[in-house]
Amino acid sequence: MLGRGRSSGAPEYLSRASVMLLAAMAPRLSHVSDIWLDPEPLPKSGRALMRGKFDQLFRIEALDTGARYISLTAGRVEPRVAQGRISGVHCGGSSISSPVVIDASGSNCWLRRAMQLEESIDSPALWLERGLAAASTNAPDQHWQIGQQGWLWIKPTTSQTIWTSLSTQREATVAWPDGVRPVGRSWRDCRRWRCLQQAAGPGYFVCGDAAVQLDPATGDGFRFAIESGARAASLAAQLRRHPERSSLLEALYSDWVLQFYMSRKAALAECYANAALLWTG
Repeated sequence: MLGRGRSSGAPEYLSRASVMLLAAMAPRLSHVSDIWLDPEPLPKSGRALMRGKFDQLFRIEALDTGARYISLTAGRVEPRVAQGRISGVHCGGSSISSPVVIDASGSNCWLRRAMQLEESIDSPALWLERGLAAASTNAPDQHWQIGQQGWLWIKPTTSQTIWTSLSTQREATVAWPDGVRPVGRSWRDCRRWRCLQQAAGPGYFVCGDAAVQLDPATGDGFRFAIESGARAASLAAQLRRHPERSSLLEALYSDWVLQFYMSRKAALAECYANAALLWTG
């Protein structure tokens, strides 16, 4: 594993399916209290966490399974290419060989930029924010408001109130309900609906936000990151055992990613059209 150890640190709400998947993959993390805003998983809903603390402990889980982690403090990372196939990376004056490279660089989209991989872009820039909020005793238990310029979602947990918003305009904000206001730092991000045309190819797999970006209204971003990473790792292991099947395995993964994107994009587009959420571009 190569990484710079960065994390947004933003609060994030995991769907019930995401919580169950994480519990199966890293069961110890379900019981680490300081990363969760809900002390115990809720039986019929999801669970909120602080992403910065979680990412650190998730990395430790990987190290405990035998992964080797190399911290990249400076310098660019470039793919090694031999005979039209990625065969490792160049980083910090050194070179690392590998029969398969998995890009999990998130919205940084490292491999797409380095290899100029083709992608489809299906929305203009959408401005996302996340943070914590203070709520009075008469504030609504949960809030979801969508309109022409975006949406605002507010969710109380047992310890904090979290919120996420989307706006089609960079400086616009969605109206807050009475009795609730944002507090502390907010985390802002610019997103577009985008998907790699080929999320796998000769010597590489791309997973998570590096392969597909939509927006948090799908509720599936975290689950897709975990599922795509696990699927990419499994196929990479098969590819090492059966290199003659490389084209088939890469095609299967690329098709799975594309089908995920198309289904979620269609559902979001219908939801936004019904709410008259408008954008141009």
